Amino acid sequence: MKALLELSTKPSGFTSGEVEEKYSQIDQASTQNYNPRKASYDLRKLRDKEIVERKGNSRKYRITSKGVSMIAAIIVIREKIFKPIVAGIQKKKLARSPQNLSKIDQIYISARDKILDICNEYGLVGVIM
Repeated sequence: MKALLELSTKPSGFTSGEVEEKYSQIDQASTQNYNPRKASYDLRKLRDKEIVERKGNSRKYRITSKGVSMIAAIIVIREKIFKPIVAGIQKKKLARSPQNLSKIDQIYISARDKILDICNEYGLVGVIM
């Protein structure tokens, strides 16, 4: 998604090869398994979801306006919401909290506790902690 967002600024559009190249620059650990063929498959799936569209009859793609919004939302959810909650779940005990927690910190702690409740119901607490 980050690769697509970066390529969205290209006025001429982008190809599956350019998606693979940009992805390789962003995630250097996974370059062996990701190739233009897989990028093409991903672009086909994203076309079905109306996130990207073909540019005329060419092999180039562009992100739709709906797609830009969705990709930005996905990145924010992953980086700013999901990652901090997962990091908090992996800790058995949180550090001592300050007297006055901010509203966002209270929400993160509440979300962490609810996710731990769900994990407990599925018997996953011992696996993740």
